[in-house]
Amino acid sequence: MNTRGLYAKFINNVRFHKLLVKYDHDLARVARAQGCHCGGKLHSADYGRKPRGVPANAREFYCKRLSLCCAVDNCRERTTPASLRFLGRRVHVAVTMLLISVMVEGATPQVSELSREFGVDRRTVARWRDWWRTAFVATRFWRAAQADFSPPVDTSHLPACMFARFQGRPLRRLVNLLRFLTPITAGAGAVRVS
Repeated sequence: MNTRGLYAKFINNVRFHKLLVKYDHDLARVARAQGCHCGGKLHSADYGRKPRGVPANAREFYCKRLSLCCAVDNCRERTTPASLRFLGRRVHVAVTMLLISVMVEGATPQVSELSREFGVDRRTVARWRDWWRTAFVATRFWRAAQADFSPPVDTSHLPACMFARFQGRPLRRLVNLLRFLTPITAGAGAVRVS
């Protein structure tokens, strides 16, 4: 799998980060239109984030997590829409976790540079690799979604083998993989990544 140039494209492409914000706003609009389970309207209740693994020129796009709150006084339940920028409550942004995990599989020399750039310790990268191969494959999401891949995905090479299955240029493939993973990024559906 060729991940050559993916690092530079990710670091230097502010439009890419803006696109992820746009997708998150679209997902929030869908969640708002569905309303609360009690039948109440959902209002904006965004909250600040201080995530790690964000390029310096794109920090402004990751400082807020879109969220919704029920307008009914006795309910006030929070709804966290799916996201392409955040993987549940993780401190590192989703795209950094994916990008490093994909590049580690390809053993590109840029991985150590990428890890240094974003302050991701090699032990953290090892935990991510372990998570993809154990906890992720045990999720209800993956047990259902793996049927979308034919031939079956080699789970010992996740997430790189999923990345390779998406079509288009590397950044488009990265966005499509993030979109594929949105069911595990929101509210009660979010999965824990250690």
